Amino acid sequence: MKKLALILLVLTFSRVAVAYAVTGTPAPSSAKSDTATNNYFFGNTIPSSANLNQVLALLVGPKGDVGPAGVAGKDGFVGLNGQNGKDGLPGAPGAVGPAGPAGPAGKDGLNGLNGSNGSSGAGGGGNLGAFAVIPVAANTSECNGLGGTKIIAVDGTPNLVCNGAVGANNYSLGFADGTVALGNCQPSAETVTVTVDRAFNGEEFRFTSFNFDNISNVCNGKHLSVNMKTTNPVSANKPYQSNDQLVCTTLISAPTAGSLVRVNDATATCYAWRIPVGGTVLTADTTTAISVSEINTLDFTGAFGFQLRN
Repeated sequence: MKKLALILLVLTFSRVAVAYAVTGTPAPSSAKSDTATNNYFFGNTIPSSANLNQVLALLVGPKGDVGPAGVAGKDGFVGLNGQNGKDGLPGAPGAVGPAGPAGPAGKDGLNGLNGSNGSSGAGGGGNLGAFAVIPVAANTSECNGLGGTKIIAVDGTPNLVCNGAVGANNYSLGFADGTVALGNCQPSAETVTVTVDRAFNGEEFRFTSFNFDNISNVCNGKHLSVNMKTTNPVSANKPYQSNDQLVCTTLISAPTAGSLVRVNDATATCYAWRIPVGGTVLTADTTTAISVSEINTLDFTGAFGFQLRN
């Protein structure tokens, strides 16, 4: 009760009018007990409400000052992850990057199948016979150890052209002196004897003549050529170069038994054949004529080739 009175006192001094219920003294003229309400503003009244201990009215006073801010509350719980968004539109193509380095070389492929044999060439009136010439070393079973040359005729028949034995006033230089079957216009049963003449001029040995004995008169009007390849290097101040093909040619004129067909300075002219710069085919250099006697015997590879043609 003291607390209630204290509160009412505070409200009274703060100019707030209240009405509160108390147990009143019964009126003399009443036959029953009524409850009287003491009000500082309106006097004593008898209310009809059964609950007399409630506040009946409250007058609002002037607006008070704003109170201090309250303490911040705790952070709430972390929300759930949202759903994945839709894929965006494709971006524009990027610029072309630089070329990468060359890859390593691949492995060699398998060898291809052999091709079919070509058709036989038509016979012509040009070259009537070319021969392969192979040197024969000394001290071997061929040529009785004297050395010489093996000449393979156009029909595949091998023929040995052997060096002769060294005489009292002769020198064996390993050149091919012997016999060979030329074939074509020359009857196969008739072999041709080939000899090579050379001479020393005080500085070097040079060829002087290539001699062919027993050429058939059937070969009259044909051309006979002596072919040789130069070494690398060759002697200085020569009309030919290294790796040239030297071809010395003469015209066969009315050969008879026992007469020689010679390829020398008097009967033949030599030209050098070579592949020109930037070319792929042997071409004759006809601007420079070469004599047989200008060819140093040390400037050729050791093999001769003989050719009959129209």
